[in-house]
Amino acid sequence: MFKKYLSNIPLSTSNNHYLHWDSPRHLIVRGYFRCISYKPDKWRFWYSNACDSTFGAPDYAAVRDQLGGKWKILSARIGDGGEYTPENIQTPPEVTGWTKVTFDGNDGRDVNPAEEFWTDEIQISIPENHYIAWEWEIEGNNIPCPYFCMGATFSKQDGKDFTYDGTCPLPNLFGAEREVKEYVAFLGDSITQGYETPINMYEMWSARVALALGENYAFWNIGLGSAHASDAVDGEFWRYKVSQADTVCIILGVNDILTGRYNNGRGDHADEIITSIEKLVRGLKKLGKRVILFTVPPYAYNTEQYMVWKTLRYAYPALAKELDIELFDFSSTLDAEPPYGNRIIYGAHPNGEGGRVSAEAFLKEEFFK
Repeated sequence: MFKKYLSNIPLSTSNNHYLHWDSPRHLIVRGYFRCISYKPDKWRFWYSNACDSTFGAPDYAAVRDQLGGKWKILSARIGDGGEYTPENIQTPPEVTGWTKVTFDGNDGRDVNPAEEFWTDEIQISIPENHYIAWEWEIEGNNIPCPYFCMGATFSKQDGKDFTYDGTCPLPNLFGAEREVKEYVAFLGDSITQGYETPINMYEMWSARVALALGENYAFWNIGLGSAHASDAVDGEFWRYKVSQADTVCIILGVNDILTGRYNNGRGDHADEIITSIEKLVRGLKKLGKRVILFTVPPYAYNTEQYMVWKTLRYAYPALAKELDIELFDFSSTLDAEPPYGNRIIYGAHPNGEGGRVSAEAFLKEEFFK
């Protein structure tokens, strides 16, 4: 299935959070997303009922491989959400042409912990530059979701009106039947997810790259806020997702420096981060994957953390050469004094301008021709 139905939206909808209440709840979730390509008309949607990475350090509200609870899908549908509006919309746009989504021929299904599943194939054509709208009615508790997917997402409970909600359970993969040159996964943290870029504007570097190249390539953004390289090494569910791609871009390290691996109580040392990256790369190469390693971005590091970051900046070129992988100097696109200044120009989480500059630098390298 993963080789036939490829990611066709630029935003990450993977899980680094979960909805938890004192008792099960009933809610309707709706999301609006730009498509990478508007040519496909056959879609399937996939969900994994577990958290991919740690989130909320040092308290860790969610941890990698944390299983979702038992919950129910009562119904689901997709439709044409109207023309894309480049602004932070607060009211759900009108949807036309709703098409029912089914699960093995049924309107809904029960979802069990650790379960992953596909919808049936749905045929729908989304006009150029329109949203694809997703809606499902669900009930239960402990439901994994992204913590801010950066899209136009809404929910309603107890018969109330839809309100903007950045933390909505969504399919982890909006898959469309496509023929492409290469399937690329962005394995990163909040900088790849696009945290602190404007909602619904698609100004993060990852979305800009996907939208620029997306007719010939498929891009699955599985960047997640607070993610660590150690999550990717040790996390079964996140690693399973990234293994579906042909090429993996690794953009990790900031959170390893800041808070370190789960339950360690400190930031990782440079040699620990290098060990995580090396293990991750070797595992991907063993699966036949092409790997592009990004240098670790500058951030608001303290003095001790800066020294770890600087060590990694020295080490990455030699590491990439040793592992026989490609290297992109992501850090220099965001640093006012590259290579070791750590003077952030566009904010600790790069704003839209930082996304533009970084995307243009990445595209200039012609990793994908």
